[in-house]
Amino acid sequence: MIFLSFGELGSDEIKKIQKYLNNISSLKSNFTQISGDGSITYGTIFMKKPDKFRIVFHEPQNEILVSNGKKVALINKKINSISMYSIDQIPFNFLLSKQINFKNYIVSEIINKNNILSFKISEKKQKGKKIKLIFENKPLSLKKWEIEDQQGNLIQISLSSLSTNILLENQKFLILDPRKNPFSKKD
Repeated sequence: MIFLSFGELGSDEIKKIQKYLNNISSLKSNFTQISGDGSITYGTIFMKKPDKFRIVFHEPQNEILVSNGKKVALINKKINSISMYSIDQIPFNFLLSKQINFKNYIVSEIINKNNILSFKISEKKQKGKKIKLIFENKPLSLKKWEIEDQQGNLIQISLSSLSTNILLENQKFLILDPRKNPFSKKD
């Protein structure tokens, strides 16, 4: 097991992961989310750099979290509601950067054991916003992330059937009001 601090960012593991993430321009994956209360949700995630994502939560939740690169919306199709957020409020927003540089973050608890690489990362400027990334080492592949919010609640997102560097049309990232009013058409 290897534990490294931010000052030891020259490690081969961190360089390897940074290069891997920077070589991903888009991805699609099924996911299983386990919330702090033990509830389980399934869905599909689409990401396209820079700053675009779409997370489709399957039934019974029936919600969509989508970013058009400028705004983020949580759309509840059951009750026809929409809530808007800043991309800075999304814990995994650094994964959406065109180029990731771990020197801009606090990296801790690097573990390399049993073909699994993992570490925690947090922004220097925002205390409490932490995410743990978990990779299969050989071949290197993102498998899971765990988000710890400011209250210490843990949300685990496990990825399956991950595809990277695929063609994703920008239309997939439009924010559409459930009442059929497009917010993104002229952005």
